[in-house]
Amino acid sequence: MIPEMTPNGHVETLRTLHRIGEAGGVPCYAGSNVAQEFSLAVRDGGLCVTPKTTAAYQRSLRPVAHFRVQTQPGDYPELNLMMGMISFPGGDTSTKCYRPFSRDKARVAAGLYVGVHSRLGDDPGYFNAVFRHFADAIPAQGIGPALERYGSIDVDTWARRFQQLHSHTYGRTHLVELHLLDLMVRASATDDRHVIEIGPYQGRSTAAIAAALGDCGVNSLLFSIDPNEFAPQAADVALANVAAVGQRRRLVQIHRPTAAVTGIWTEGMASMAFIDGSHEFADMLTDYNLCDRLLMPGGILVLHDIFPARHVGYEPMFPDPPRLLEEVVLPSDRYRPIAAAHQTVALRKLHGPNP
Repeated sequence: MIPEMTPNGHVETLRTLHRIGEAGGVPCYAGSNVAQEFSLAVRDGGLCVTPKTTAAYQRSLRPVAHFRVQTQPGDYPELNLMMGMISFPGGDTSTKCYRPFSRDKARVAAGLYVGVHSRLGDDPGYFNAVFRHFADAIPAQGIGPALERYGSIDVDTWARRFQQLHSHTYGRTHLVELHLLDLMVRASATDDRHVIEIGPYQGRSTAAIAAALGDCGVNSLLFSIDPNEFAPQAADVALANVAAVGQRRRLVQIHRPTAAVTGIWTEGMASMAFIDGSHEFADMLTDYNLCDRLLMPGGILVLHDIFPARHVGYEPMFPDPPRLLEEVVLPSDRYRPIAAAHQTVALRKLHGPNP
């Protein structure tokens, strides 16, 4: 779905993925730079990794899993980064076997990716490639116009944008979550409908959303609500990040609690809403009720910090965002999950509030 990148020397922005085989029936893929340092093989239902040479420092591979998540409203694909690490301490050249795992029976493994995790952290080129591959698993009916809009992308610019957002903006939104936001904007953007963001912090997600709106060529605005009235300097950083992607004119910053702005918009004015504000349940419920009223039928709701506790087997730092999804949004029967990446989930609004 996301277009192929032609060889042009910019291999750091979008790596190639190579299929290794199947581990326990699960297809396995490796980033193009893995083979430089490691030998890979599939046997005994697992992915076996052996360093090719001895090194004085620790080396690691970062596994990422593609799960199919089963829920009552419907199944959806998930790109899960909480899969541990395959690590080799200095001097270790032993073979280690890795198997995709989950403690949650609702998650069924559909793919496994491995990439080099350097001493500098995550490799943007690896995660750009992983999300591009994963996006093909998202049902076409869930993302609508995004299929056509990706056809006109300059792929080098697209990959470099995400590399820049990853490297030069600050925030807790991972690169694959920025990709999911980008995809959902492209799937929902339409003239005379706008995007609501609650909780921009320093504008990493804000810049990704604004840039995608620019690519779509619509006249939409991005209303960015920061409920934290005591951090005005963050708004200045967010504005600079949006200006850096050339979309300053789209951004409307609102520095007020959500409850103070509920009456200034009309129902159905938004094509997409992204909630990443307060992590207290009462505040999140206020955020959700606002976004639910403003979203048009067919619009997309995106929630952040949806920690997969049943997958990892321990409680999240912020327990209320998963509560909102599981106790309010999914039982409402008004939203159907489209896809998830790391701790972000996107859902399609089926119809308006119950009478």
